[in-house]
Amino acid sequence: MVGGGTVATRRVRALVYAGASGVVIAPAIAAEITELRLEAHPRPFTQTDLDGAWLAIACTDDPDVNASVAAAAERRHIFCVRSDAAPGGTARTPAVLRRDGMTVAVTGGDDPRRAVALRDAISLALDVGTLPLSELREQAARGMEGGG
Repeated sequence: MVGGGTVATRRVRALVYAGASGVVIAPAIAAEITELRLEAHPRPFTQTDLDGAWLAIACTDDPDVNASVAAAAERRHIFCVRSDAAPGGTARTPAVLRRDGMTVAVTGGDDPRRAVALRDAISLALDVGTLPLSELREQAARGMEGGG
């Protein structure tokens, strides 16, 4: 992860929740990232920071740094998510909703706001009851047992 601000914090939190480990590189690293006990290096990015990585996430507020991360990743054949300009990277992260044992992950191609809008629409539909939460597989199994 290259970046230590708000976007990086959100992304790091999601990665840690998913069980990932990693390294954070940024001149300034948010306290919440530090509290997650990831390896952190409070300094500017260098291309060798990607040595041994299989995924790079560029989420600084500097498009030039993000472009440098993406270029270094491409040279090393490493997947790269670029938070400021999705087409500048080679991978995407989904907008995720977790509820009642379900996980919904939505991608919007190169438009992360579209993915977030769809995720939020699904969440709202679940909240108001227009999208069922019932376990359809169990209902189908019960129907088959009854001869249906």
